[in-house]
Amino acid sequence: MASAAQEMESLKEQIDILRRENAQMRLDRESEGTVLLELEHLKNDNSRLMKMLKETGHKQFGEYAEDSGGSMHFVQRGEQPTRLKDKREQ
Repeated sequence: MASAAQEMESLKEQIDILRRENAQMRLDRESEGTVLLELEHLKNDNSRLMKMLKETGHKQFGEYAEDSGGSMHFVQRGEQPTRLKDKREQ
């Protein structure tokens, strides 16, 4: 009888562990969905801002920024921009 009680206790512990893991996986999936949605909104904002930039007196810069494919980085005045290493080059 004692071994049946021990087995029952062990199964309850395993169920608790699986429930916690399931809850964590659900939370991770929801978080990932939230990040993807936010990323999509940011991409749309960037497209809208690039369109606005090209309609101003900075059309050439706007076209350059759009052609960069999103790899532009802020550069202080007087500094020379440097190309970031591609992952393949590292």
